[in-house]
Amino acid sequence: MTTIDETLFDEVGLSQLTAAEKTRILEYVNQTLFTNVGLQLADSLNEAQLEAFNSLVGGGQDPSDWLEANVDGYESIIQTELATIKAYFKENAQNILDADQ
Repeated sequence: MTTIDETLFDEVGLSQLTAAEKTRILEYVNQTLFTNVGLQLADSLNEAQLEAFNSLVGGGQDPSDWLEANVDGYESIIQTELATIKAYFKENAQNILDADQ
């Protein structure tokens, strides 16, 4: 399972950000990753899988284990999307740091 934490900021050149800004960015990264992976999964799951997934999410359960067991390449999808997000932040690091001043 992929964990997103403060090491992200070292990887993309944003370790100088304030704690508040890091928190805001981590929330954004998690939400963006969740959305992007969800959109990809919605296209790849069959009807029965979608129902099972929706029942887990609707019941307030974390569907990660189910996804790992039932979706081929689930971790790969996460890693690809996370790499895209990291590349964006790395490319825009200086602009982000300037805006945080």
